[in-house]
Amino acid sequence: MKNKRYSLLVTLLFLVMLLQAQVPAYLQGAEVQAYTTNAADIKKAIKLAVGDEMGALILQHKLKGNEVNEVRNLVEQRETRKATYNYVYANDDTTRYKIKQAVDAQFRESMVRTLVTLGKTLGDNNCCLIMQNKDSLQLTPAQQVKIVDWSVKVDSILAVDPKMELRTLEFPVLKSILTPKQFDQFVSFKLNGEVVYWVKKTWKTLTDNGIEYGMDSTATAVELYHYHMAYAKALYLNFDNNDARWSSITAIVDAAPLAIKRANSVSEAIEAKNAYKGTLTW
Repeated sequence: MKNKRYSLLVTLLFLVMLLQAQVPAYLQGAEVQAYTTNAADIKKAIKLAVGDEMGALILQHKLKGNEVNEVRNLVEQRETRKATYNYVYANDDTTRYKIKQAVDAQFRESMVRTLVTLGKTLGDNNCCLIMQNKDSLQLTPAQQVKIVDWSVKVDSILAVDPKMELRTLEFPVLKSILTPKQFDQFVSFKLNGEVVYWVKKTWKTLTDNGIEYGMDSTATAVELYHYHMAYAKALYLNFDNNDARWSSITAIVDAAPLAIKRANSVSEAIEAKNAYKGTLTW
């Protein structure tokens, strides 16, 4: 009878401690008891860890409002679980380290999913870029789920080989998720910064040498953008096929607008300018 009463008393005391500690629902098994008996110390430890981590993440990903809360919840869960193992395996440094590594790996996937869904740049930039432009691309919910799933896979690949050329592996996957139009739009988003740079550089070459004569700046900028985008796509998409790449580039260069021809042959363009009589033959 005494044993039963003692057992009941222990159980009641544990339940009281459990309620007082307000054990997070995501803790399991030995984590629960460790948290229950060491809640005060664990809370102090995770407060510092979460604060430092969130400061870095907010700056890195420019998190705002609800984005901060979503990410903070993940960081708190990760750090809380890791902190409990300081007590579960207090005298076993190797096991404690391995368990914490496993927790980090588990939450890495959750963090990648969260940040990519929010359109933040992390891991595979292509997936992030697609999610950043999900409205312009008119992605369906099913497509978004597949893109986020793929981003997790790519993140694990890059963790092993950060310099791996992903296009051979990734293009077939993205083409299976996106429509041809969406894939082309994605590539345009991808290359836009590079293309704008070359448009500005080409126009500067023309104006610096005074060979923009007879050209409307707005119309010429559009021509230059289309030309440089086509050129950039030929290089980017045919990265592993030299024949296809140079065949595409040759066709693009042969059909180049006058502005490109002048920029590529400045001396001839200046000579033609001196003979210019209102007809744009060069």
